[in-house]
Amino acid sequence: MPRIRLLLLAVILVSCAPATPAITGTLFPTHSTPIPSPTPLGPPPTPICGGISPAPPNYNLDLALDYTGHTAEVSEAIRIVNSTGEAWPDLTLAVSANDATGVFDLHGLTVDDYPAEFVLEGVWLRIVLPAPLQPGCEIEIGANYALNLPRLGPSAFGWRGALGWTPRQTLLGLWYPTLAPYRPGVGWLAHPPAEQGEFETTDASAISLKMRLTGKKIDLAVVGSAAAKPCGESTCFDLKAARHFALALSDEMETATTTAGDATVTAMYFSEHSAAGKAALQTARYAFVVFTDRFGAVPYKSLSVVEADIVDGMEFSGMFFLGRPYYADFDGSAQNYLTLIAAHETAHQWWYCLVGNDPATEPWLDEALATYSEEIYFETAYPNLAQWWWQYRVWQFAPQGRVDGDIYASREFRPYVNAVYLNGAQFLHALRGELGDETFFDFLREYAASEAGRVATADDFWRAYSKFGDANGSAARRTFFVPTPTP
Repeated sequence: MPRIRLLLLAVILVSCAPATPAITGTLFPTHSTPIPSPTPLGPPPTPICGGISPAPPNYNLDLALDYTGHTAEVSEAIRIVNSTGEAWPDLTLAVSANDATGVFDLHGLTVDDYPAEFVLEGVWLRIVLPAPLQPGCEIEIGANYALNLPRLGPSAFGWRGALGWTPRQTLLGLWYPTLAPYRPGVGWLAHPPAEQGEFETTDASAISLKMRLTGKKIDLAVVGSAAAKPCGESTCFDLKAARHFALALSDEMETATTTAGDATVTAMYFSEHSAAGKAALQTARYAFVVFTDRFGAVPYKSLSVVEADIVDGMEFSGMFFLGRPYYADFDGSAQNYLTLIAAHETAHQWWYCLVGNDPATEPWLDEALATYSEEIYFETAYPNLAQWWWQYRVWQFAPQGRVDGDIYASREFRPYVNAVYLNGAQFLHALRGELGDETFFDFLREYAASEAGRVATADDFWRAYSKFGDANGSAARRTFFVPTPTP
């Protein structure tokens, strides 16, 4: 992707604020306080209704970003269709930006241009609808808010490190409110954050973003979850079937671009890590090719790999952040975490982006698959290093623990990773041994195709598996999973 030259004007520095307390007890109190919004003429409009058919949420985002001031003003509109068979008296949106005090400042909230009643507590926003949204009906949620971006410290990690700035870059991940998926008979998938793992998921959505830069004039490199295109004095992005849209901006970083089939792959990296940045680019490029062959195609035609001033990595549709320590430790070979995690995060374009899941209650559905995808990458790209991968990535940690545990099972990083990621990879390898190579990859392609665009569950995984093997009689399932009680 060519380096995009953009201009900006300075305002103020906003330092990192302390985190808000975790949600405990009742998620939403019965009392709510609306905030001032423009008062429309007449009563709330009647929702538009049609037949019940799958319709993804449609996000329109207008972002005015002050890069040097570390602030943003956002106007967001979400067109929502109730494609379920149940009426919705309210809506639940994830607001990850509100995890830390002082970052997210909501100015106004409307339902079809009518002032909305709502409760914002921690990372969850509940909107009380004027009347239940019936199946087949649609409404539009409007929100205006400011972002006071936090400064990211050297230990910024995971999703909490995805939004903020350092003196060398700005990261915009999980920066806008997103509608939680609704599961009939269960309700909104809205879980509290935990010490480990991610908690937020979304339905696959259509996203249109218009970004303009304000403030001090400065030359920037910008990459996003989709290819940028000029639109007047702004820059526009459009992405279909997306879970999240992310951006990265820097006045110091370099970019390099290659192709993987009909997809464009871009790397963004600091100049002192040029060799590592180009190595990450080539890993992502070849992993994209390998995984397309093994799992089937994804709907994304661009992938951006961003060196981030954080620890570890974080995935989004069409983009992932890769922690700076991996670049600093790169030794010029494939035997390092830069290669492993670049392949891992690329695999998330299939496992979490194409096929969604609830990462709070069933994290193995994306993390175990993404971890085992590393092995698939190595056995294809570096067959002589496949055994090294197992020893370096898995066996040296002697992983134990239930593969199908949730993110609340452990407060410590290593036990969580050992159980879900590493034991999860061993489980999938055992499953492959039961089916044989050809049938195993047929199964993965079937699972990806049947669950594309959905929020899959373990039941969906085993339903797809049952077309190729005995799901109930699987020895791998009995070994690595907690047995399901017999009624």
